[in-house]
Order: sequence, then structure tokens, then C-alpha cells
Amino acid sequence: MTTSKTIQDINHCLREYSRGAIEGDSSTMRAVMHPDAQIYGYLDGELFAGPMVLLYDYVDEHDGAPKLNWEVTLVDESNGVGTARVAITDWHGHDFVDYFTLLKFEGDWRITNKVFSHR
Repeated sequence: MTTSKTIQDINHCLREYSRGAIEGDSSTMRAVMHPDAQIYGYLDGELFAGPMVLLYDYVDEHDGAPKLNWEVTLVDESNGVGTARVAITDWHGHDFVDYFTLLKFEGDWRITNKVFSHR
């Protein structure tokens, strides 16, 4: 059974990810990512896929996104693995739905994979 503490911990992980996007600081994102995390999705019709360093580079090359809004719309967890869906609006004028897989890794929740849709 998923506890409220587990949900809080996963939400903290997602909050730090979003804070990195808002502030334009990939180091905040890196802190909640598994070292082998991957990203997949289409951005402006082009496949954006590979190691998470692709996202870190994008974040570091662009200003922060202070107008960005985010909302966790789903969290599911079982025995140290989980999924989450986050709706993001106005990240540099784009809206996204991010799907994350998460893993309890070395005592903390870490994002292991991100797949996103873009509108």
C-alpha cells in the first residue's frame, strides 16, 4: 500500500524537477534523476530522444521559465517503483504532458525515464 509519505517524497522529486525548469538550472534536475535516466518525445515535430543530458543541455542553454505552471495529475507506486504524470503549461510558450517512471534509488526517489507529449 502506498503511504502518504511515499506520495510526498515522489511529489518532492517532481517539484525539484519542475523547479529546475522554472529556474533554468539543470543541476536541480540532475539531483532527482537516476544517472542513467532517458528522455523521449517529439518537440516541434522532431524526435527528442536519448540520455537525459539532452534535457540538461536544453535547460542550460535557455533562460528559466518563470511563467511555467505544473501540476501532478497522477502518482502510482508499488514496492519502490512508480509512475507519475505531470501537466506543464507555458514552458517557453509550450505545453507538455510528461510521463515519468521513478525508482527508489539509494534511499531517495529518482526519475529513471521521461516520455513527453507536446502541444
